[in-house]
Amino acid sequence: MIRTNVILPIKYDDEIIAEIIADSLGFPRHEITSVELRRLALDVSDKSAPCYKATVAFSAPPEREAGLLKMKKRVTPDPVLNFTVKKREFTYRPIVVGAGPAGLFAALTLARAGARPILVERGLAVEERRAKVDLFNRLGVLDTECNVQFGEGGAGTYSDGKLKYGSMDAYKLSVLRDFVRAGADESILYSTSAHLGTD
Repeated sequence: MIRTNVILPIKYDDEIIAEIIADSLGFPRHEITSVELRRLALDVSDKSAPCYKATVAFSAPPEREAGLLKMKKRVTPDPVLNFTVKKREFTYRPIVVGAGPAGLFAALTLARAGARPILVERGLAVEERRAKVDLFNRLGVLDTECNVQFGEGGAGTYSDGKLKYGSMDAYKLSVLRDFVRAGADESILYSTSAHLGTD
């Protein structure tokens, strides 16, 4: 896949995206076999004609992609890396300490490798943890084992829920796809200000 920047109308679908890409780069629409949004930002600088500024990845025949890249015609390689893990045998079950983002993704990666990791967290699951945090906020009663810092989701559970990552990180889409598989809204894959609730 390669990517390019396009302007999209407020109402769009994959067919409209493909037509805009083919028209802007000057090749037949039928050569585009797939499109995926990588970034979508609302542009209301012209209030009479709001639109989206988008970065879109698309697939075309290899010779077409190579030709566009060679001519440097407003396209770049799509740097998305699909993070795959080789299955293997483990003598011992690894222990992952902490169920914050790093711990959860470490455990997920180990599980995909066949390790059956043990994930330990000193705090409680989100639902029980919420009650402890509410008690502290209302009455000042601190549970030293389960609070804003300790528990499922880590300290970030009680932040504002925005997804922060390096915009140029090639692994970010792989991570965001895991969130979508776990129930997050698909718009986090391309939203410029993605928001994800703890649950």
